[in-house]
Amino acid sequence: MTQANPIIGSGKTGVEYRTEDNSGKQALLNHHKGSSAPSYAEAGMLWLDDTSTPWILKFYDGTDWIAVTQVDATANTAKPYFGSSVLGFTPAASDNAVMRSDGTGGDTQGSGVLIDDSDNVSGITALTAEGDALFGNTSGNGARLEVYEFDYTAYNGSATDGQMDVGATLLVNNPADSNTAIAQIVLAQRADTGGYSRIAVTGGGTQVMKFVVGDTERAALKTGWVVGSPTGGDKGAGTINAQAVYDDNTLLTCYVVEAYQNNAVDLSLWDSFAPDGQQHFGAHKFAARMGTDYDPLDMDKFWQHALDKGHLTAMPNRDNFNPDTGISTGEIAQRLWETVEIQAVHIQQLNTRTKAQQETIDNLLQRIEVLEST
Repeated sequence: MTQANPIIGSGKTGVEYRTEDNSGKQALLNHHKGSSAPSYAEAGMLWLDDTSTPWILKFYDGTDWIAVTQVDATANTAKPYFGSSVLGFTPAASDNAVMRSDGTGGDTQGSGVLIDDSDNVSGITALTAEGDALFGNTSGNGARLEVYEFDYTAYNGSATDGQMDVGATLLVNNPADSNTAIAQIVLAQRADTGGYSRIAVTGGGTQVMKFVVGDTERAALKTGWVVGSPTGGDKGAGTINAQAVYDDNTLLTCYVVEAYQNNAVDLSLWDSFAPDGQQHFGAHKFAARMGTDYDPLDMDKFWQHALDKGHLTAMPNRDNFNPDTGISTGEIAQRLWETVEIQAVHIQQLNTRTKAQQETIDNLLQRIEVLEST
């Protein structure tokens, strides 16, 4: 025991003062090591409690002694405390280590973080890790896992159910439920995947990755993508089934009928139907062709454009079409919509011509009938 009050009283002889001064200094050097708390404790004091082994370094807050570090003088190791339990590090494999909340192996859980012999984390609602680590969660209570500054070369995809392979993949599931699939998220670029990151669903049972906002499921990755609650559900690999799909490039195209009726297009009106203050690209291109050699409302000129350019007026120019990027479904829908309306106008023009021709034919037949009767 090396406890001694470093505060020396008055009326001491030289020898007494030197003895008490040395004892007080020795107590400071050894953190007042002893089996009982120093009677002269003040807030901020450190005390090395050697009641049992390993020793425990404690901090006095003015009321209680708080355990800070466990010291094993035999193994020459020190383990910090998390709350009221010590964090121990026990090898789980030849190349990693896991934390245990009670400093020993097995499943005995203290009040802090527990990672048991199966590498499962429990006793937490949030855990942040920096560097290389292995974590898992079997509680199923929505615990959060955050990982920063990982070394993706340290561990290459060898984690198993309920574990996190830091820097390579994040594997989250409930090992207690054999029907729960593993959600695998690659956190870094890896040479064995061609240098790209990926998100994949693997493992046995029903393989579904759900995207939930609040308590409402918004989408699910099954064999294909299922968004909302569309009729028919999953349509298979490479498919998307949604309740509805909206594209800002799908624009109203009634300007074709307006042009036929008024011989003009109110561009400011049609721009108001385009999103975010943009120009209505279809209306502007259509209006620019009106009255030209490629007027889309003139059947002969419309077809001349097709002969000269190799495409209908509303369709993409093959010289400017990029097969790698293609064209959005909304834009192609708008172009087809315009083409249908142009064809409707042409049909009406043909109908008008047909009626006029029929009227002429009827008149000629009447004249022939009169001539034949005389």
